[in-house]
Amino acid sequence: MIEANTMSTEELQEVRAVIDAELKKREAKTRAEAKRKILELAETNGIDLDVLAATAKGSKRYRNPDNQFETWSGKGRQPKWVKAHLAAGRALSDLEIT
Repeated sequence: MIEANTMSTEELQEVRAVIDAELKKREAKTRAEAKRKILELAETNGIDLDVLAATAKGSKRYRNPDNQFETWSGKGRQPKWVKAHLAAGRALSDLEIT
């Protein structure tokens, strides 16, 4: 057991640095394991993580019907594919990820 009251300030700072480093390593390991489990569950159950994230944030996300890898958060400037879709008289809700 550490007798903190008998240690110098420098010794206490060294101990703190070691503890802080160990806590950061453990927290990173815990987050990595949680992320692995989330990805595994999503894959197993066919859950689109983009949709899940958008739902959790309370915002909508949109996907380019011609390229599934192009998405837009609905914030900021509209991508060209969104502008083209709207210019063709179609609704933004057609692009919404559900």
